[in-house]
Amino acid sequence: MRSIPPPTDGGPRGGARPGRPGLRVLFLEPFGGGSHARFLDGWRRHSRHAIDVLALPDERWRWRMRTAGWILGTRAARHRPRPDVVVASGLMDLAHARLAAGLDAPWGLYLHENQLSYPRAPGEPLDRGFATAHLSSVLAADAIAFNSRHHRGAMRDAMA
Repeated sequence: MRSIPPPTDGGPRGGARPGRPGLRVLFLEPFGGGSHARFLDGWRRHSRHAIDVLALPDERWRWRMRTAGWILGTRAARHRPRPDVVVASGLMDLAHARLAAGLDAPWGLYLHENQLSYPRAPGEPLDRGFATAHLSSVLAADAIAFNSRHHRGAMRDAMA
């Protein structure tokens, strides 16, 4: 497992700063590179919360989508200190992670993209397994955040 490095100004646990109490957040990132890493770095730098990260390398996204929930959920179960909240990137099945972790904390889902509304090549069918994983994640989450209003609307329309 490779961890996303902490931001230079946030210390080893992310953006918690004296005088700005926050939550202990555990972020699960199945694709720890590129735009996913940039989002997380920005959140950690600007957050009042202490954000710990469990991340997998940014490779084989299809394999990550199928297995990261179990892998990261199992690691989250052993993580100390226990988080106040768990947030997971959408490139995994959140229901699998939540079941494997067994943590008594609220779970949030951050959708950077989703397979229901992700553009496909002409004639390429929807991969129903990946689409189902995103639907399962939405149902398992206590809260959902999208990277844009457009993305939220596109996913809502795709689910209708």
